[in-house]
Amino acid sequence: MLPLFLVELVFQINSKTHFIGTGKKQNPFAVINPEGALEPPKEVIELIREKYQKPQPNLDIARELDTFREFNDRSGAPIPAYKYISENSIKGENNFTIRDTIFNKKFNRSIFDEKYVFDENKFRKIPDQKINSSKKNLLLLGCSVAFGIGVAQGQDMGSKLKAEFPDYNVYNMGRPAGGMGDFLGEITSADRVKSISNNGGFVVYVMIYPHIARTFCDMDCHVEPTSWMRYGNVYDFDDQGSLVSLGSYQKAHPFLFSIREVLGKSEFLKYVGYGLSGYRDTDQTDKYIEYMKYLKKFYSAKNLNFYVYLPTIDRNFNQEFFKKLHEENFEVFYYKRPVELLDKNILEIIGDGHYTEAGNEYHAKLMADHLKSLSVK
Repeated sequence: MLPLFLVELVFQINSKTHFIGTGKKQNPFAVINPEGALEPPKEVIELIREKYQKPQPNLDIARELDTFREFNDRSGAPIPAYKYISENSIKGENNFTIRDTIFNKKFNRSIFDEKYVFDENKFRKIPDQKINSSKKNLLLLGCSVAFGIGVAQGQDMGSKLKAEFPDYNVYNMGRPAGGMGDFLGEITSADRVKSISNNGGFVVYVMIYPHIARTFCDMDCHVEPTSWMRYGNVYDFDDQGSLVSLGSYQKAHPFLFSIREVLGKSEFLKYVGYGLSGYRDTDQTDKYIEYMKYLKKFYSAKNLNFYVYLPTIDRNFNQEFFKKLHEENFEVFYYKRPVELLDKNILEIIGDGHYTEAGNEYHAKLMADHLKSLSVK
């Protein structure tokens, strides 16, 4: 027992001093080009390159900022998702504002410093948009990727989609730090959804693999910086197929919560990655698809077609998952990663990994290109 105690003691000290090199490149959007990935239109790539051409960043600095994100100090952090607006926003006239900053203490460098503005229904505002109940609707659903963490008003995916679909009411429903529990909570409480007209249109769910980890709360829920996952609601289906809330993860699974709460305090286990995000078993991915079906059914009842867009394909995804989505008649689309843009560090915020304005416009144009090819006007 003594050796184990000493090992843990060393890593507890190391968590404060970082004298052992624990820096790892944190890339939640690590990608592959799987079967079925579409080729991005060359004209879109060229447009983004020309519009957002900028000097090549110092690659050594960029690499270090990406590697040592544990030194990022964040204010106004949108965690957990369900408390994001209610607890962090400053109310103004017909809007709410949140300031969000990240500063890397190791390199004394600002990653970003932005303000987000929300309307009275707590959707991220689309600049100069006036909601017209006679128009069709475009709902952008997802987490911080859809929301547009790290970019100013007008630079998020929703704003870029508005430029592609000017005759639609566009709603950026992104929930920073959100997972399936938040997306289901959105429609079961229906607080924000009530404000959307029944004029039809479509929903685009911008899905990334971490949504699955946030839904099935394993060890991720008990370690920093992802312990916020534990606070979301857990949902399941009753014998009649109705969605029911089981309360928080702690309430739904008290024994597992208690055991993992102890293990989660081990810096050694955290260092070796024990129980943290990775490939999810079939039972979890199958249940996640059931949740997606419920979302689709809800929005279809409001005359909204449901599409799933994957901005990048995490290596933990597998073809079986995509096969099941297609068997359930989900409209899923994704594109190959453009090496021309990847090499120039145009698409992502250095030291953070969320999309820049260029990245948001790029993905908005890919979504628009595909949806318009399906006769969505």
